[in-house]
Amino acid sequence: MGGELLARALGLPKSRLELLRGATSRDKVFGVKAWSCAACAI
Repeated sequence: MGGELLARALGLPKSRLELLRGATSRDKVFGVKAWSCAACAI
């Protein structure tokens, strides 16, 4: 559920997010796959 909300907020497809930590925890850490540095400078 959290990944879908985050993907929508960032305007990314859900497939670009990966759960790095917290699969069973309330706190989650997500990573963004293949995001260029130019896209980071919003």
